[in-house]
Amino acid sequence: MKKKFKSFIALAMSAAMLVSGAAVASAAEVAEPAPAAETSVSQEITISPRASDEIVWKFRVYNGVIQKRRWNATKQVWVDPYWINVT
Repeated sequence: MKKKFKSFIALAMSAAMLVSGAAVASAAEVAEPAPAAETSVSQEITISPRASDEIVWKFRVYNGVIQKRRWNATKQVWVDPYWINVT
């Protein structure tokens, strides 16, 4: 069974090489350079302003100590990784 499979693969690869070789040869004989056509490309670039991030301070009282932390109101995430003591 393995011998038949190997023979089949070898035959298929040989056929593929013959077909691709003939296609390359015929393409090389037939291929002519195409005439250059004038093309014009028109692109309109528009720039739209984006809102900058709005950063606000948030305060809390934790164990009697006032703390602050920056909050990005645009992205809804904390800017600072931890609370900072005010006093």
